[in-house]
Amino acid sequence: MRKLLALAFIGMAAATIAQSTEVIIHFANGSTSPDADGTRQLEAVCGTSAEERTCEIIGHSDDRGATALNDQLALERARKVAALLGEMCQDLTIGSVTGAGGREPIATNDTEAGRALNRRVVVRMRPAQAPAATATLPPLAAHAHAQVTPLMPGADKPREWHCVDATQPIEVGMSDGTLVRIPANSMVHADGRPVEGTVDLSYRGFLDPWEVVASGIPMHYGSGNGLAHFETAGMYELYASQNGEPVQMRPGTPITLETDGPEVTDEYGAYALNANTGEWELAGQLLGGETRSVPRNSRAVSEYNRTLRRLQAEPDSLTFDERQASPDYCYMSRCTPTRKPYAYDDGEFISPYAEKQIPAVHLTLDKQYSRKHKVIAFDVHSGAQRHPEMRAFDNRVRWIYQGPMDRKTFRRRVVRKHYYQDVAFHATGDASGEVRLKDRGRWSALPVELRDLNAKKDATTEKVTAAIAQYEKRLERKRRSFDRDVARNVERTNRRRDRLLLEAYTKAQRFMDSTEKAMGQQDFDQYALLAQGTTTMMNQRDNAYIYSRRPTFAMPGFGIWNCDRMVPIPLIEVPVQVLADDGKTIPWVKAYGVPARGRAVITYWNNEGKPVQPMRLSPNVERIIFVDAQRRMVVADVPGGVRNTKQRLVLKAEQLAQPSDVSMLTQMAQGF
Repeated sequence: MRKLLALAFIGMAAATIAQSTEVIIHFANGSTSPDADGTRQLEAVCGTSAEERTCEIIGHSDDRGATALNDQLALERARKVAALLGEMCQDLTIGSVTGAGGREPIATNDTEAGRALNRRVVVRMRPAQAPAATATLPPLAAHAHAQVTPLMPGADKPREWHCVDATQPIEVGMSDGTLVRIPANSMVHADGRPVEGTVDLSYRGFLDPWEVVASGIPMHYGSGNGLAHFETAGMYELYASQNGEPVQMRPGTPITLETDGPEVTDEYGAYALNANTGEWELAGQLLGGETRSVPRNSRAVSEYNRTLRRLQAEPDSLTFDERQASPDYCYMSRCTPTRKPYAYDDGEFISPYAEKQIPAVHLTLDKQYSRKHKVIAFDVHSGAQRHPEMRAFDNRVRWIYQGPMDRKTFRRRVVRKHYYQDVAFHATGDASGEVRLKDRGRWSALPVELRDLNAKKDATTEKVTAAIAQYEKRLERKRRSFDRDVARNVERTNRRRDRLLLEAYTKAQRFMDSTEKAMGQQDFDQYALLAQGTTTMMNQRDNAYIYSRRPTFAMPGFGIWNCDRMVPIPLIEVPVQVLADDGKTIPWVKAYGVPARGRAVITYWNNEGKPVQPMRLSPNVERIIFVDAQRRMVVADVPGGVRNTKQRLVLKAEQLAQPSDVSMLTQMAQGF
């Protein structure tokens, strides 16, 4: 009965497809395999008459995760559907296979139900076209490097496929932003004959080191003492074929790649992976960018701004209270709050605000008084020159903490290794108040009681009360003096500014054209300052361009190419032994290390399978994947510290399963 129902469903679906224009296949989160209903719909597609129908396949994802990963996942889903259709319906013509990432949702991404609808592949049916002169899905062998075998086939980056006309100028935009340009009539067959008609172009871009690991492409250059690894600004694979047979570029005619990778400097170069040896070699040419035109200022504008070079910067106009309240001030000086309340220098903890005019504010425990009186007593060190009001509390006054913290917690949270941006005192009684401390931009308060050391237990607090009154009087006097000086400085600077603006305008009048003369002084001021700012910005951009640019380079042919710079591996070769869980040595033949926060992959070889193999371990490599002759993988953590040529480094490795798709590779990368 189930078989009859399934056949009936397939028959109904086939009849529906004959009248519809597209079929939608859905996928689980992170998966590249269609669900059960999607598989049945693909079977129904096979019932469509191949003489009447061809199809194009577009993959999609939801918007969760990185854009590059979604683009890759969408294209991989489309490729999976294309492969299934190729197996099930060999007579069906597949026109194109593309991925749209998460850029074309059909439902909201705010709910799981909506995201499930967006994770799809659309098989769009259209009337069959005349048979093309080339296979739309050429054999992979025509688009793969002879010396590269994917380390993780299930997670290997999928290729983009494009049909192009070899007799016309070719300009193809790839999903990662790379623009490929090939001149017209520049492709030839192996025997030198010009290629005519349509050509199948395949492309992959590798901008993430884990994509390089999965592909199995080596990322080292040279040998012996000259061994170095690449820090890539983009690695690219480009091949072309016609009727399943690879084609090549005419000698002397390059392919131009304009990429959207990281900016590069002259340290970078263009490299090609030799198809015979599997070694990298210099090839191609790293190109410059377009010439920029910088507008020139008029003579009047230039003279105006030349005079304004004597203009002083606007003074800081914040008042005493405003600077105390602002997190961007240490005492009265502008500063940036640090991540830690201390710095460490030559074995000592010091203030992280060690700039001039910034006092090193901190507290110290009075251990003797604390033990004697069973209280938490402390001293305030505030830099007497910058906080003269704190002198009111001389050495005879002790601060006694009245809050909920115990002595150990108070020492750890308030005293030990802590330096502050500012300190203040606020009285709440005759002999009590709050010590306020500014720590990394925020004020906190410590409730305290003040005691006179020379007074007896029941003696009057007159001295303490007098000290508090003296503190408040000195603080108010300092506040008024500071605010008065700020106001005078601002007023003096504004007067100088007005005089200099008038002088600059008077000098510029001698060189003004008719348009500039028609402006009043105020309008010309704005015009001249804006023109100067625009020119300065353009000059800075062009100066920066001299030293850095987007990777654009010319490739002399098809293959795997790199825009890289070489980073030397340390010369110390450390003898390394890799052990499995049972303690047996793993006879590895190839290894891959990904430096932390880098764009490089360091590759190692042990062709003889020696139990102990010297390896040049970069200090930034934290984990290494080892591969044996049967392509089984293990992963081992690499401990930090000093390494030498005499001490063997024994690494304990764990079995690493083959990732079945790109989502598993992403999870593994996050674990690193």
